[in-house]
Amino acid sequence: MTNLRWIGCAREDSHGLGTPIASLIDRLSRSKRMRGPSTVMEGGVMLGELLFQRTALPAVKKSLDAAMLRSRVIGNNIANVNTPGYHRLEVSFEEELREALDRTKLKGTTTDAGHMPIGRKDTGRVNPSVERPVDQTLPSGVNNVDIDTEMAKLAENQILFNYGIRFARGAYRKLNAAIQARSLPLQQ
Repeated sequence: MTNLRWIGCAREDSHGLGTPIASLIDRLSRSKRMRGPSTVMEGGVMLGELLFQRTALPAVKKSLDAAMLRSRVIGNNIANVNTPGYHRLEVSFEEELREALDRTKLKGTTTDAGHMPIGRKDTGRVNPSVERPVDQTLPSGVNNVDIDTEMAKLAENQILFNYGIRFARGAYRKLNAAIQARSLPLQQ
């Protein structure tokens, strides 16, 4: 079985999952130090918004949240592999994120809370969701959980999570190097 390494959790989300990197991104983007009067740039854009909201970091945060939720769901599926009548669960997220990031689609703006959103979603509104897929097959003879498929999905999810962590770590290393006015080595 894959050995998952968990980082200390700073908060719980609606699924009961700790989101360590996501909460770090939230804390840094809402930091009081980033909201001082000297951080307002031309055009009224805050430095914190420019660094943390107009980069790839919000999408990485959301993908890390989805990976954490998917890990819990897959673990639940594996734990119920011998439970008669159990129906496996899946997390859907990537397709919705892909549509939100698609620049070929128009993005509508609502001027009133009662208006219907149109066009592609804002990445801040894209969230992972747990679904019960329609699958009538019973590969184990007891329920629709296939242990080999679940273990492969768990390994794939761990790779995606590790990549997201490395991406976020690299982005923060670059930001830290810029703050300290030093250069980074080409490879590390």
